[in-house]
Order: sequence, then structure tokens, then C-alpha cells
Amino acid sequence: MSIHTLARTLRLYLRSELLVGEIRLKAQARKLSLLIFAALIGLMAFVFLNIAAYQWLLAGWGPIKTPFILAVANIVLAVILVIIAAYTRPGPELAAASDLRDLTSATLENELKSNPAVNAIGSMAGIDGLKGWDSASFLVPFITAIIRSLRRRKAAP
Repeated sequence: MSIHTLARTLRLYLRSELLVGEIRLKAQARKLSLLIFAALIGLMAFVFLNIAAYQWLLAGWGPIKTPFILAVANIVLAVILVIIAAYTRPGPELAAASDLRDLTSATLENELKSNPAVNAIGSMAGIDGLKGWDSASFLVPFITAIIRSLRRRKAAP
């Protein structure tokens, strides 16, 4: 395993993480915009329906029961809109991006574990064999060093 292979896998992993985050953000923004739009439309409709229903029900039910009936109807409609918004899902592209992220993560982990040079660096850094590879105190400086070495190689020629 070369440093270029490791860096390429790391870049692919980071891109897949960004893709997953972007898809989730878009889904949440879509859900929020649908909720806001539904709330505005519902508010306008409620005002007009309440005025019309109040005038219509006032003659038959009286001034006490009419507002209660309208309030219950408004609550039922609001609950229906919230339930519809709760079942909005991002779609199949999130599953594909998550699969890519999981695959690159597993590949990166296998490459790190299979390289004897990386194991030697880990033992020099005080990490106990392969058990400590989840330690952020080691991985962050290691990844930073890889990226810096790649930048130096690009700038040199």
C-alpha cells in the first residue's frame, strides 16, 4: 500500500462523508420548507374557513359550541400536516452515499491495518498495536501529515 493509495482512499472517504451530509441537509431543508409552506397555507385557509364555519354553525349550535367545534377541526388538520411532514424521507441516494462511505471506511481501515510501516509508526506513537487506531489523537496528525506530504509533492515539480 502506497501513500497515494491511502490518500486516494482517504479523499474518497471524505467526499462520501460530505455527500451523505449534503443529502441529509437537503432532505431536512426540503422537510422544513414543506412544513413552513403547509403552515402558511393552513393559516390562510383556517382564517377563511373559520369565518365561514362560524357564521354557518352559529345559527344551529349557538355561540358556545361553535368555536369549540372549529377549534377541534383546526387541531385535526394541523395533526394531519405534521404526520405527513414526519414521513418525508431523503430517498435512495442517501443509501447509496452511505454504502460508499462504509465501503471506503472499511477499505481505509484495512489498508491501515495491513501496512507494517503504519504499525511501526503506531508502536512508536505509543498506540498498542491495532487496538488504538480509533484514537483521534493519533489519526488526526497522521492524516494531516499525509495531506501535507502530498501538497509538497505537487508543489515541487
